[in-house]
Amino acid sequence: MIKKENLKDIYPLTPMQQGMLFHALFDKESLAYFNQFSLRLSEEINVRIFEESWNEILMRYDNLRTVFITKNVRESMQMILKYQKIDFYFEDIRGMEKSKQETHIKNYQNTDKERPFDLSKDVLLRIALIQLEKASFQFIFSCHHILTDGWSTGIILKDFFSIYFARLANKTPELSAVPSYKNYIQWLMAQDKEKAKSYWDNYLKGYRQPVTLPHAVRNHGQAFLLKEYSFKLDQNLSERLNHLAVKNQVTLSTVIHVIWGILLGKYNHSDDVLFGSVVSGRPQEVKGIDRMIGLFINTVPVRVQMKTEQTTDALLQDIQKQSLFSTNYHYYPLPEIQSLSPHKNSLFDHILEFNNVPFDADLKETVKKLSGGAGIESLEEFDYAHYDLAVIVMSGTEIQFLFIYNGNVYTKDYLEKVEAHICRIAAGMNKEIPLSEIDILSEKEKDDMKESKEKFENKKEQMVVEFDF
Repeated sequence: MIKKENLKDIYPLTPMQQGMLFHALFDKESLAYFNQFSLRLSEEINVRIFEESWNEILMRYDNLRTVFITKNVRESMQMILKYQKIDFYFEDIRGMEKSKQETHIKNYQNTDKERPFDLSKDVLLRIALIQLEKASFQFIFSCHHILTDGWSTGIILKDFFSIYFARLANKTPELSAVPSYKNYIQWLMAQDKEKAKSYWDNYLKGYRQPVTLPHAVRNHGQAFLLKEYSFKLDQNLSERLNHLAVKNQVTLSTVIHVIWGILLGKYNHSDDVLFGSVVSGRPQEVKGIDRMIGLFINTVPVRVQMKTEQTTDALLQDIQKQSLFSTNYHYYPLPEIQSLSPHKNSLFDHILEFNNVPFDADLKETVKKLSGGAGIESLEEFDYAHYDLAVIVMSGTEIQFLFIYNGNVYTKDYLEKVEAHICRIAAGMNKEIPLSEIDILSEKEKDDMKESKEKFENKKEQMVVEFDF
């Protein structure tokens, strides 16, 4: 029960928050939208100041003190509390063997994931600090995605380390002013929803058949088996894609979306494909939006329509124009977009997310500067949505693809083939050739297909002979 004297503010949920709340209530055991960041710190930590700094972060950002109310209200609301205390855990395992320490950390991470957040009353952010050696600590940061997006998490962690190292040196941290998430909520409520509805209705018009990355396993429908598979495009190929983006005056994100569109087109023998794309959802007209903490992201459809004789350059420019125009309507709720299509929630079955700034590299550099040389040895992130496949692409010297997938739908072997096809498309895109001439199959795959076709034809001939009366 929330005490009136501890209530600071109350306002509606964003569309993405509504979706996450629905999934949290519908399947309380699911790990969807549970975020966990695990950092190895090569620094002697003052545990008391570490905890105090996190409580300061909690007081600094109002919406980190949010609970979500669904009972006895006309519509779900988020309530901002005046005060909450961080859920903090500390353990010293310096006396444990190194191999057992690593097992202990993994066990803690797994146990932590099995502790679901109660969105109606819990502090939706918890911290664990496990001491391994005098100057070696495992720092585990867990929160529910309904509070923050990836951009926000980066700001929170940078601000935390700024506060911690300043307090350690008895100094005042140098921090920017905090813009209120409520300003974004008010902007969102003022948007022309009918105009957005009209845009997405026109965008989806004529889309005939949903496409998919073909399933590789027969166990579809069983419990979600969380798996990951990642690969990098080599430096040469990554440079070529960046050059392609500059040459065509498009973003690297557009290049990646087009590659994925071509891949789906080849797999589904279609010149009109559509998939979900995670967008930042931070409108530049909202003052201080780049420093704001909250959940801004949304998932919207990206439609790639291809013409047989169209070149990749022409397609890139088409999708870039489409992307720039769609940005004006990224705030519109995905369920409302899906309702405009006869395919409803079957409009797409997987999502793609492009990250322009590598989260780990940026944070590591910040901590290294603040600490005076020590810092983060390693960073692991656990985060997945409820889709059977999420494709996360990160820019860098070598462009990285991360597949977070349901092992009861896809296999590692299958995704290795997808990797090879992506590389072939990426290599072929740097030529001004028609899309129809981009070949995704290796010579071995062509030989295997030819062999399979010959076997099928021979079998068909035998059947004709056997039934020729």
